[in-house]
Amino acid sequence: MLTTRIRFCNHLIIPCCSHVLLRKSMDQPRLSWNYNYGTCGRDLNENLLASPEKVAQDQVLAFKTAFWFWTTNVRTSFKSGFGATIRAVNSRECSGGDSTAKAANRIKYFQDYCGKLQVEPGENLTC
Repeated sequence: MLTTRIRFCNHLIIPCCSHVLLRKSMDQPRLSWNYNYGTCGRDLNENLLASPEKVAQDQVLAFKTAFWFWTTNVRTSFKSGFGATIRAVNSRECSGGDSTAKAANRIKYFQDYCGKLQVEPGENLTC
């Protein structure tokens, strides 16, 4: 498991302790930024700001946070095409530069999965 510890804290949106380090893990669903941990934790009745590592340690909680993020931030964008979901999940991937390759990679995987499921990927695949 490749894990780095990064500060994702925006005091202007939701208070958080300066000591809170949120995990950025490459092989597990994750939230980023304190406001996601704070509001998701509030909605799931878990104190995720105090114990963000619980998301990586508890598979059921990891699924609940992924489902929470999807229904809260992404679901409404889905009708606008896959590109809108990329923007909802990680808008930085739609800003050009090195991030453009990441968005292109997501689109490639999406098209591959659609092919395996024998469904059309639809229009508006890019950011």
